[in-house]
Amino acid sequence: MASNKYSDATKSFTEAIKIVPHFYEALYERGRCYYQLQRYSDAIKDFTEALKYNPDFPDSHYYRALSYTSSGNLVEALNDYNALLEMDPDNIQGYLKRSEVHIQNTKLEKAISDLTSAIDLGHKNPNVFFVRGELYQRLGENKKAISDFSEAILLDPNHANLRYSIAMLYQEEKEFEQADENYSAALELGIKNADIYSRRAECKMQTNKYLEAVDDYTVLINNYRQRNEERYFQRAFAYFSAKEWDAAVKDFTRVISNNMNNQEAYIYRAEAFTYLGKEAQAMSDYRFIIRLNPKNGMVYERRGIMYLEAGRTKDALEDLEQAIKLQPTANAYFYRAAIKDLQGNKKGACEDLQKAMQLGHEKAEERFKSYCN
Repeated sequence: MASNKYSDATKSFTEAIKIVPHFYEALYERGRCYYQLQRYSDAIKDFTEALKYNPDFPDSHYYRALSYTSSGNLVEALNDYNALLEMDPDNIQGYLKRSEVHIQNTKLEKAISDLTSAIDLGHKNPNVFFVRGELYQRLGENKKAISDFSEAILLDPNHANLRYSIAMLYQEEKEFEQADENYSAALELGIKNADIYSRRAECKMQTNKYLEAVDDYTVLINNYRQRNEERYFQRAFAYFSAKEWDAAVKDFTRVISNNMNNQEAYIYRAEAFTYLGKEAQAMSDYRFIIRLNPKNGMVYERRGIMYLEAGRTKDALEDLEQAIKLQPTANAYFYRAAIKDLQGNKKGACEDLQKAMQLGHEKAEERFKSYCN
């Protein structure tokens, strides 16, 4: 029906132009009809004729630019938008449309400048802030992107894609609480996919909301059928972090059933067994890893700590020294310092505490100050 209306209108304008060939308003209106009918070449001809008879006709530049864009001629479209904005520097649509051409030409800074001009002229549409924010994001200017997305959310709090986009930026900037909040808002607004649950789970782990992370991993495992080694490990580690030892053991066992050579899963399961008072099962896991990879320093470190807590100082020292030889960590030096302290070797304990401090152990400095000074 709309196409019939525009076709009929072109006939009327054609009759008028026959009577008055320099009737630029009729040429302009017929050009607009041709544009709506997607007859872009005819539209461009009419707008060109209208401008010949009236060069100071910004609307003809605007619609000819739209026609050039639709026909793929971005160079001429840009020329028309430039001419339009020279004649009418307060034309908001001109800036918005020119920004689209700049984006297609990957001239992102110029697109941002045009969107900024539109905003400064009073165009407070959430999508304009959203698009400018996406451009800042593509340029790696995350803080500015977050600012724009925040402005857009103030204008449209129920814009699901905005919530999703700003959440990813917050996560990239390690602002995990804000990311979690916006992922949750996006979910409530209807965006439900595996990626958003995975990202939110990571944020919850970073903010110590371990059981909430478990819930998200469970959705991924059950609803999205991601029953694989990686997902079970992530949920197992969330249970482990929440000190839900039995549940952690079950999931680490699932990980191992997917991959018998996953050394990290054995290490954490062994530690969970230790917390459950099941030292025999823990020792079995540690022995298996050592057979699997005798150069895994972490397993010696963990078993050494277990020996130390069980009062087996000699065995603990042997394991921690082997751990330091293979893979020196702040934790290994810190616990070896504790053993040297028990043996009355203050000098050796302080040397180990210094090394633990250098490697970033949180408690080593406090212990060093109280014990060594």
